[in-house]
Amino acid sequence: MAGDRSDLERLKRIRDRQLSARDPGKKQRMIQQTITHKHRRASQPFSMGRMIAEVPKRWTGAFIGLVFGVIAVIVLPLIMDPTQGTVLGFGLMGFIALMGFLVGRARDAMDDITDLIR
Repeated sequence: MAGDRSDLERLKRIRDRQLSARDPGKKQRMIQQTITHKHRRASQPFSMGRMIAEVPKRWTGAFIGLVFGVIAVIVLPLIMDPTQGTVLGFGLMGFIALMGFLVGRARDAMDDITDLIR
């Protein structure tokens, strides 16, 4: 009799686990949460800062490098021989843009690792 009772309890627990695993409302709740999240995000006002923050840091770094390179192209011909200054400025612009891209790529990788840890 005690064995029947423990078997009955065990079968009830198994059935409850199976029912909870096949919960038909679970998928519907997930869909509803996704819809609600998208609706909230769509109803928020447009933010230029958030838009810029969404751009990958590798491209932001490359853009900042290009800006500094353009400054170098403008300033170097004033300091030294114009032909050499222009050539050096364009070379420096490419180098600084590449460095900005690589630094931004490293920051993106750190952010990805941080997201995976959470």
